Amino acid sequence: MDMPGYPTAEEIVPLSPLHVPAAVDPLNEVQGTDAYSDEEALITETNETVAGHSPRISHLDAVLSLAPDQSEKDEEIIETPDTRFFPALQLREVLAEIMSHMDIATNAAAARVSTLWSSVALDALYRTSPELLNLLSILAPIAESSFARELVPSDWVRFSRYATRVRSLSHETNGSLSSRHLSESVFQELALSRPSMELLPNLQTLRWTASRPRFLRSALVFIHKGLTSLTLSITRPDGAKFLESIFYMLSERTPNLTHFELDCPRPVSEYEDSFVTFLSSLQRLRRLVLPHFFLTTAVMHALGPLPDLLDIVLQKGDHVGASKDLASLSFPTNRDFFPCIRTLSLDSSLFEAQRLLGSKGSRGFSTLTELHISSLALESPHDIQSFITCIPEFCPNLTSLMLALLALSVVSPSHPTEITLPILKPVLNIPHLIDFGITYNYPLKLTNADVAVLAENWPNLRSLYLCESSYDTHERSATSLTLHSLLPFAKHCSKLEQLGIFIDACPPESSDDDCLDLTSTRKTFESLKLLLVGQSFLPPASVVPTALFLAEILPPNCEFSTGCTDRPHCFSPVYHEASPNPESDDAFQSRLNQWAEVKKLVPAFHSVKMGERERAQQAEQQRRELADEVESLKKQLAALQGTSTQR
Repeated sequence: MDMPGYPTAEEIVPLSPLHVPAAVDPLNEVQGTDAYSDEEALITETNETVAGHSPRISHLDAVLSLAPDQSEKDEEIIETPDTRFFPALQLREVLAEIMSHMDIATNAAAARVSTLWSSVALDALYRTSPELLNLLSILAPIAESSFARELVPSDWVRFSRYATRVRSLSHETNGSLSSRHLSESVFQELALSRPSMELLPNLQTLRWTASRPRFLRSALVFIHKGLTSLTLSITRPDGAKFLESIFYMLSERTPNLTHFELDCPRPVSEYEDSFVTFLSSLQRLRRLVLPHFFLTTAVMHALGPLPDLLDIVLQKGDHVGASKDLASLSFPTNRDFFPCIRTLSLDSSLFEAQRLLGSKGSRGFSTLTELHISSLALESPHDIQSFITCIPEFCPNLTSLMLALLALSVVSPSHPTEITLPILKPVLNIPHLIDFGITYNYPLKLTNADVAVLAENWPNLRSLYLCESSYDTHERSATSLTLHSLLPFAKHCSKLEQLGIFIDACPPESSDDDCLDLTSTRKTFESLKLLLVGQSFLPPASVVPTALFLAEILPPNCEFSTGCTDRPHCFSPVYHEASPNPESDDAFQSRLNQWAEVKKLVPAFHSVKMGERERAQQAEQQRRELADEVESLKKQLAALQGTSTQR
């Protein structure tokens, strides 16, 4: 018979195999047990239990079924083993902490030990994202992606013991491409037979990826008022067919959402009314993540009054909206809007963004710490300087500023395009700024001396990106920065972790001898974890000297990256819409190939450098030992001479 409160072997089986470490074979760890000496028979038995599952699941089922069947050993489940010697193992809090660090097979075995252990172990097993196919298999066997029979009330009674434990759920519905596919009939059966609207009553986080509209609607069976985090990812345009009706339903069912994330290949204008209604209903929303081009005028006006909204993030993913949706963009200027905003991403001109930031007057955006602007046009240096200059007044606590100012190539812009030190120097007046990035169509007009000014006055700098991805650049005269421009940052910015810079790696015959003079001792970067050089110029003759130079100043664990980066400051919705591929250009590709050689050589030179350092240390140690020995001999000689004199 089955003991109340104890899961059967079949009920422990439906768990995700993703939690089992690939390098560990639990079957090898139990070969010495008498109860289960015949592993082949055990695997065959468990395979029959989960007919229709993949072979990977069958292997896991064999592992999980290794726990003794407590229904046949009633006398052994009275108390947790060895509680006389380890009373702490009867404390739920202690068990929960221990089992949070245990793998799935161990927790599955622990769930069959005692009432207390079963409760805690099952909480650990089911709390975070069990695989949906396995979870629903508790209700009834699933064969060929559908329930093998219709569900009855007793199925739901058994399922409720596990459903209440699930706090987080992730599922992808990619049709026949998924080995864990569930057909539409499964969700229909759930919707028709469930005893209450809350299928997983304690579910707080739901991540749902759908390729077709019917699978997107299937997510609704798991959505209820207790949900606090929802992520919807739609992989195909036709998958968003019913998105308008879904948002209307979500506005009624998810009043307590604090986090919402959407990834959709269709522009927001196709369902803007329902989307605005949905956003307006989220009075507890704290974080919102959307594709670029989704912050239209209507959406911004819906978000502005939300009292708890902290983060508005535009993600750089595979999908963006349509630029025409922002043709008449107008941000809200009500002083009560965005009362506690902390992170803000915008697709707009710098002028419109400056107008938004100045809308609160003396109050300003005092809570704003991170600001990311993706421009819709080629900004003029004057507008860039004006925008940066206003930041200390409007955003006094800003710590991160990213300006993605890339635009489609302009043959003859009506304004200058040279961004010089005076244009950027106002960033030094932003008191708490430690992260700054800017990308423009052209390299910045900075000299090594200009870079030194920035480094000397920015000791707390954590990350800096100086237009390392400048797509409209073919002439080496476009930049005056050389390898020497890295040295001020190594000297003055001890906290710098990421640096992106567009340079011309000067050749050996360059007049700037210091940039390749490897005989002098230089300051090595202390904290640098990533160096980005983008599409920087690198003459073929400079490959080896450049690698030697970088090996000298970069830490051994520093990552070195070239080419188009995926940093937020390098993203341009307009570029994304035009689908440029600068790396297909022969000139760019030639640069990348040469930087790839540098990337290979730097670790080798690091090893040589470390070997030389070890040899130098050994030589120094030998010198000290010899010096000590000489000093000892001198003392002995002096002592002998003193004795001889006395005689």
